[in-house]
Amino acid sequence: MMNENTNLTLELGGHTDSSGNDASNMALSNQRAQSVYSWLTSKGVGSERLVAVGFGETRPEVPND
Repeated sequence: MMNENTNLTLELGGHTDSSGNDASNMALSNQRAQSVYSWLTSKGVGSERLVAVGFGETRPEVPND
């Protein structure tokens, strides 16, 4: 889809739950976003069309309980 729609850009957001400490969760979420970024660029998507951002546990979609 990204290669067929060359005008499309994406922000790739990585997240974690609240287990662990804040610094570890931020690092993990960055690694997750970067992993998707790397995969997409390996498939031919231009790096200028992607931004990888880690949010750690700061933006939960749902509570852990």
